[in-house]
Amino acid sequence: MISFFAPGEPTAKARARHRQAKSKAGKTFIQTYTPAKTVSYENMIGSVAKQHMSLRKPSNCPIEIDVVMLFGVPKSWPKWKQQAALDGLIAHTSKPDADNVLKAIKDALNEIAWEDDAYV
Repeated sequence: MISFFAPGEPTAKARARHRQAKSKAGKTFIQTYTPAKTVSYENMIGSVAKQHMSLRKPSNCPIEIDVVMLFGVPKSWPKWKQQAALDGLIAHTSKPDADNVLKAIKDALNEIAWEDDAYV
């Protein structure tokens, strides 16, 4: 089993963006790119995972993962609500949602923990 902690707030996988660009020859084309915040988060997760993988090769077998996401309590909440969240009485129910954070984590671990996230 490999276990690691990635610092910072969990970040959702953002949708691909598109922009119109021009080639050196002057032709216009549509360029697809991943937003910088997603790239940065995936790079951080990948970097932490590489340190923990040591010399292990990425898995090419079915694999199970357990992910615990820790979110900060919003400072804008009243004190009673902040305390209820810290006591575990109120759970995180806003964005980012677990599905989109998990997408970013799984993509970040491609070719590091597994050959492709289809194995997860």
